[in-house]
This record gives sequence, structure tokens and C-alpha cells, in this order.
Amino acid sequence: MQSIDDASYGIWTVGNTGNVEIARTGTDGALGPGIGSQWFFSTDFDFVDSVNFAHLHALPAGGVLLDSSVSPPPGQPYSKREALVRHTPGIGNVACAVARSTDPLLAPGVMINDYFEGLGRAGTSKRGEVFAIAYAVTQTPTITTRRGIWQFCEGAPQVQVLSADTGNLGPGISGSASAVFDTFEPIIAPTGAGAFYFSAVGSNPSFKGIFHHANGHNTPVLLNGVQGALGPGIAGFAFSQVIDFHPMSAGRFGLVFARIQAVGGGNDRFGLWRLRPDAPPEPLLLQGDNGAYGGPVPERRWDTVVASNVFENGVVVFVASTWTPPSATRRLSLWRMRPGELPEEILKTGDTVRFPTSAGVELRAVRGISSINLGTGSAGLQNHAGDDSWVSASGSVFVEAELDGMEGLIYPTRYLRAQVTNPTVMFEDSFELRGN
Repeated sequence: MQSIDDASYGIWTVGNTGNVEIARTGTDGALGPGIGSQWFFSTDFDFVDSVNFAHLHALPAGGVLLDSSVSPPPGQPYSKREALVRHTPGIGNVACAVARSTDPLLAPGVMINDYFEGLGRAGTSKRGEVFAIAYAVTQTPTITTRRGIWQFCEGAPQVQVLSADTGNLGPGISGSASAVFDTFEPIIAPTGAGAFYFSAVGSNPSFKGIFHHANGHNTPVLLNGVQGALGPGIAGFAFSQVIDFHPMSAGRFGLVFARIQAVGGGNDRFGLWRLRPDAPPEPLLLQGDNGAYGGPVPERRWDTVVASNVFENGVVVFVASTWTPPSATRRLSLWRMRPGELPEEILKTGDTVRFPTSAGVELRAVRGISSINLGTGSAGLQNHAGDDSWVSASGSVFVEAELDGMEGLIYPTRYLRAQVTNPTVMFEDSFELRGN
């Protein structure tokens, strides 16, 4: 019997023809990373985000992107190197980037004899585009480091955004011709073809904000500490913390959970803003505020946003709690906000859902909505990088709720689904039970 110590790790896809293995550790053949002789996927596909397996992205036509690490041939330094590998059915695995490689097909291409010292987590679009933040290094003639965002897997890596650049690869802040990017936050949110939102910190003068890359150049969408077109759109306030809150995206729209503060100091507020590359940030709600954005209706107040997302038609969905003063009771609900319309409470305590039983479909009342597995307003991110979670880019929404008749069970909650069948009509099929 083979020892477990001799077992290998692998990755499979599932399709109409059954399970197909596409990658395996310990081989430089067809299931290897496609770099060359004696280059292997590392023993456990260890990934740069400290996950124990490769982070996978589904690509069009059965393709798969592997965010992984690889091992070089014996005698070469750095026994584990970060890598991006693309699998294409009928072609196999092809490396798109490998840390420490100066091969022009795998290297940054922005300095002489440069190489990637580090590769960040990739973001993928529905078209199969691959973007990632990375660190480029050269030792010719002296050690120089540049940070940036590259597009991968379409030939050699192509830089899109670059630190210390005042041209098209720079921030493009009007009136600040000397401004440059210094560092980037790890999340990339793809939008249209060749386009994406990203967060960055820069200097000359100092700035923090969210930018949009399209058509070969970058444009600020919002900035900390300013009012006007790049501010929060609320009189007397400026963004005070957006760099730690990463944008999500779908189509041309983005969504960000951020903090604002009164100009000159004072109380701060957290809220949601819908983003567009061609318009100022649009405030949607503010937690703990008594103004126009403080509640869905005048008598109710927003308390906490648990999770949120945006669809390609600009519709925003979010799970949030509200309260009605003077009562201190909070109620967690699922909300929808169409462009130009007021918030709609589309799933709440007391609503009925279809519940299948052995005797047929029953209607059960919702006793409460759970916030488990949704993350938080600033985490809980899904399609920021082509990933799906409680909301999918295709419009499926899974919400965990407790229903009548579940009292006393060890696991009293069930998952409810709402499916978007028309991109311009949200939740037209109503909610139904979709398993435990």
C-alpha cells in the first residue's frame, strides 16, 4: 500500500466528460507548470496568500488560472517561487509569470534584466483577462524596485500601472503633473475590456484613493481629504479612509465601503458609494447619520452594513441592519438599490419563502437573517477579483436565514436563493430554499 507521504496533490475540472486532472505536483510533464524541465508545482500548491492550495479562477471556455508556487530545478536558489499559470483545454498549462525569472516572456519588462520579486493575488474578468499587482526588481546597474499592475497571459506581461511614473502609467491627477504612485492595495476590480478599479497611495503631493484604468491611462475616481468631484458628495465632508476599503466591480460600476469625516475634524461616518469612471462617487447610505442618507425612510436609521455588492446594471445589493428610534431593536434585512431609486427591503423577518418537503412545497416565514459567511462591509468581498461568494457576478444570491419550524434544531438555518434571469430585472423569481 502506498504511503500517504508518497501521495501527490492535484487539481481537477468537472465537465460533461467527467473529472479531468489539469495540474499535479511532482511532475514537469503535461500536468506541470509548463516552464521547463524539472520545474514542478510545489508540494502543496502553496499560494502567496498563505492558503494551502492554489487559488483558482475559472476562465472562459473551460480555462483555469492557477495562482500558485513552483519549485525550480535542483541547484537554483529560492526553492519556492510565486507563479501564475494558465490552463487552456486542448493546450495545457502555460506559465504567464514566474518570480525571479528574467525570461522576457515571464518578466516585468520595465527595466533592464528585471524580474518579479513578488506577485500579488490576481484579478480576472469575465472575458478571461488577468491582472495582478507585482514588484519588479533589477540589479542593473544598481538595485531598483518598481511596483505596478500588469496584465498577464496574453503574451509577455504588459505593465498597465507603474510607481514613480508621471506619464500614462501614473495617477493622472489633474493639476498634479508630478504626482506618482508609491504603493498599491492588493485588490483589483476588473470592469470593461482592459479596464479595472484599484486603490493606491502616492506622493508629490501625498494622496490616497481609488483609480480607474482604461484605454492605456489612469484616472482618479475618489481621493482622501478632498471635496468636489472626487469627494463623497456630502457637503462639509471628505473621505478619510478609503485605502483600506477595496472596491468591488461589475461592468462599468464599482462599489466601495468607506469612511468620511467632517472637514476640519469631528465625527466620522461609514457608508456605501456607487462608482462610475465618468461620474463623481454617488453616496447611497451612511451608518449612524440623521441626514438624507441616514435611513431607508425618514423614521428608520441605518445601523450596520454587513456585506454588499454591485451588478453590471448598477443595481446594488447589501445586507444591513436598521433601527427605528426610540426603540433600540435592530433588524437585519437584505436590501436592493436600483440606480436613481430608493432602497428596497427585499428579504426581512416575517417574509414567506417556498420550502420543499416530502409532502410538497410549503410557505415558511423567515424568523431572521444570518450574517454568518457574509464577511463585513469592508471585507466580505466577492467579485473584486472574479470570485463568487454570497453574490455571483451572474446574479445568484445566497442568503442564510432561520425559518419557522426550525426551532430547536442543531443547524436551524437554511440557504435561500434569488436568481437573476434578466440582467435588467432583479430577483424576479422570488426566494426559494436551496439546500442546507
